[in-house]
Amino acid sequence: MNELTYPSIISGLAFHDYRSRDEISVHGLGDVARCPAYYKFRKDNPKPPTPAMRLGTLIDTRIFEPERICKEWSVIPKEAPERPALRSVNAKKPRPEIIEAHAFWQKYDAENIGKEMIDPGEIATLDAIRDSVFAHPDASALLAVRDGAHIQPSMIWRDKVTGVACRGRPDQIHPRGIIIDLKSAEDASAEAFSRASWNFRYDAQAAFYCDGYEQIFGKPPLGFVFIVVEKEPPYFVVCYMASDRMLARGRKRYQRDIEIYARCLKNNDWPAYPLGITPLELPGWADKD
Repeated sequence: MNELTYPSIISGLAFHDYRSRDEISVHGLGDVARCPAYYKFRKDNPKPPTPAMRLGTLIDTRIFEPERICKEWSVIPKEAPERPALRSVNAKKPRPEIIEAHAFWQKYDAENIGKEMIDPGEIATLDAIRDSVFAHPDASALLAVRDGAHIQPSMIWRDKVTGVACRGRPDQIHPRGIIIDLKSAEDASAEAFSRASWNFRYDAQAAFYCDGYEQIFGKPPLGFVFIVVEKEPPYFVVCYMASDRMLARGRKRYQRDIEIYARCLKNNDWPAYPLGITPLELPGWADKD
């Protein structure tokens, strides 16, 4: 782990380097909430990105760091032939079109070593989502201010209660002290996104980032804004400010998990689910007819 002063804000740190740091992230705390043994397993055996995670990363890159698209991804040309199967290439007498397609992909792969491929349909979707976000008056007003803003910064700090080293990476910090996080969603309505915020622990994320911001800047942020864009056309956009109640609930949620994490870290003991036969109850909302 790089030796840096806590708390700090780091600009220009590659996402891979950020992910490889030792500090606990809000996503790691979500794994702890499941059970500490699961967190330990996932830390030692990182899960490959899901299609939804890949899309989210691409959307963030297209909007906040568009120059990275050319450096780290390669857009497959529209005229590219279908990649032939190896058995067709290795046939005794491969067809001329197979030989031509194989030669195309050999050259393409050699020119794009280390880059992830994006097909033309994906880049069109990313451009449509980007255009929809910047066409939204509130979202564009927040994102348009670049002077003095922190674009995808890496924040590191120590939790006030446990002393645990923490890290967070908001999408943007507005010069006025507004933390901005872009989310893609199937349904951006208030009711649906409220449910998603609970299910995906966005409340904990917002509180965690706000507390990190306060450690770094010496005062709480002006607010935490979710810019939510739908994944399907016409890519509707809406902005939500995390309420005080949401932040308080998220803070209680993540602090419970970070206390568990601190104990496990101190004792180097990462328990799984409890032993024995445990009574099982339905959620409280199940009683509401």
